[in-house]
Order: sequence, then structure tokens, then C-alpha cells
Amino acid sequence: MTDRFTTHDATREDLQIQTRWARRLAVVYGAALLLLVAFVAANRMLAESKAEPGVASAPASYVVERASAMTPQHRN
Repeated sequence: MTDRFTTHDATREDLQIQTRWARRLAVVYGAALLLLVAFVAANRMLAESKAEPGVASAPASYVVERASAMTPQHRN
């Protein structure tokens, strides 16, 4: 694969501009990644604070329906 600009010799100023743009692009992508990680972490923290891990916040629907359908004579 050949270089894009084979006839262009980069000057010192061109290299400085290229380096500056690369740094700015790295900062932008780094900030976006940091925001994404913070968003995911915040969602996980909020989800865990609502209920203890492994404990359901409400009984399953089939348990509620079965218990309410039973009359006192069916309960032992």
C-alpha cells in the first residue's frame, strides 16, 4: 500500500499541526469514553440501590395469583 501523499514532503510546521490534531482527537475520544463508562457505572449503581442483589422487589405474579385464588378451605 502506498502513502497518500507520495509527492508531498511534510515540513516541520505540517508535522506540528498533525500532532496537534492527533492530540485533540485523542482528548475528544477519551472524554467520550469516560462519559460512557460513567454513564454505565451510574446506571449499575442506581439499579443495585433499588433492591438488594438476589432479592426480588415484588413476589412473582404467579405466586400472587395462586395465593389469592385459594380459599380458606383450601389452605392447610
